[in-house]
Amino acid sequence: MTLMNAPTPPSGGEDFPRLVDYVGKIVILEPLQSRNFDTRFGKDKTVTECIAWWWDEGTGSLREIGQVSVFWSAVRVQLAAALEQKSQVAGRLINAGRRYELQALPTETVTAIQAHLL
Repeated sequence: MTLMNAPTPPSGGEDFPRLVDYVGKIVILEPLQSRNFDTRFGKDKTVTECIAWWWDEGTGSLREIGQVSVFWSAVRVQLAAALEQKSQVAGRLINAGRRYELQALPTETVTAIQAHLL
C-alpha cells in the first residue's frame, strides 16, 4: 500500500505527528496496541497506539499521518472493538467541549474512503 505523506502539521510537530492537529478533518485510525504507563500526573495511564490517515476533502485523497498515540478516553473507547477485530475506525475528529471524539460518518462515506487504503 502506497500512501502520500501528510504535510507538516500546523503546530510544527516535525518529530512526531499529533492527532490534535487534525481536528475537524476526517481521520482513519488503525489501532495497533493499548498499553499502560506511569506519568507525573498519575499511575497507570492508558494509551492506544495507532496508524493514522486523514482524508483530504479538497483533493479526494487519503494522506498518511503516521503512528500516533491516542490518550483521549472517548476515542480510545471508539477504538476498542477495532483493536480486537484488527480493523479501522473512521470519523471526523471533533472537539466537543473538553473532550475529543470521532463523529460518525455515513457508511457509504467510510466505505469510499477505506477503499483508498487497499
